[in-house]
Amino acid sequence: MLMLTGSQKVRLLTFREIPECVNSVELPGLSDAVAHLSADCVFFENHYLQSVGLNAVFGGPPEFEWLSLLEQLVVESGRTVSVVFHGELSAFNEFRSHFPSCFDLQFVSTEHACVRNGISPEKLVALQKSDFVWLHCDVSAADFESDLEFATVFNEQIAFGQQLDGEVENLLFITSLNGTSETDVPEFESLLFEGLVRVPLWAKGFQLPPRRIQVISGSYDLAFTISQCLSIRAIPAGGVVGEAIPPSDDSPLDLRKLCSLPVTIASRALIIRTPGATAIRTDEFLFVRAASADGGTDGNVALYAKPRDVWNLNDVSSQYMELVQEFGLRLN
Repeated sequence: MLMLTGSQKVRLLTFREIPECVNSVELPGLSDAVAHLSADCVFFENHYLQSVGLNAVFGGPPEFEWLSLLEQLVVESGRTVSVVFHGELSAFNEFRSHFPSCFDLQFVSTEHACVRNGISPEKLVALQKSDFVWLHCDVSAADFESDLEFATVFNEQIAFGQQLDGEVENLLFITSLNGTSETDVPEFESLLFEGLVRVPLWAKGFQLPPRRIQVISGSYDLAFTISQCLSIRAIPAGGVVGEAIPPSDDSPLDLRKLCSLPVTIASRALIIRTPGATAIRTDEFLFVRAASADGGTDGNVALYAKPRDVWNLNDVSSQYMELVQEFGLRLN
């Protein structure tokens, strides 16, 4: 039984992009790194970006204003939030404009292969004491000459994230803010390529043995979980935060709780928004409506049977017309 403790420190490590086809023979170094990480973590195999880029973490109205909740925790509860950006200075200037002044922001140039090399011992101590540390590495495999180079950076950043534990093991989440393009399968057509919205999510510190979670999860679940971990409140005698399932099946869930839910009662209906399409992912289907030229709601639609249709290639909307209509009305 998963026991959820009270207020808990959290570390979030994100990359601009992690190649989806990590088991490809063309990416042996990264494949090995990912396999090792998956064997040592709780691995959410069906994790979806509900928005892309920074909004995948922040959320946005009307779905989930996580950034505002974090700011509220800092102002009202004295929580400390540190954000470290590892990338180019021009990208950092845009990145930091999204954060309130009560967050501690640090910049580490890509001149340092690993964030550890760009942070002083004093800053490291401060990060270890911080309640929430978000380390964003604005890099992808495409920035390196070989996947082995990216795998080395990938492993070093993970090691640094674990180094921020201090004396106890905190929660550590590892994921990416963007999916991958559909260039790997150019001969096929899909209204929404799976790799654009499905990304890996690993978690350590769940007080659980390493395992794979196949129930679908979303990036707003991650935001919600972080806010729950940082909240100061009494924990029920049973040790579980939020005993009841949220009233709406698209409401965010605590990922710690999701690990202990029977699949039969963890039905989800995740709303996914990308620049080119809006979608609903349920246990059995992915409904997609492409953006129309005028931004209206009359774009092309498709329905893909999940998880059988891995890459969203076989449109079965003609077989489930009532369901297509229901999904369409929901998105409206």
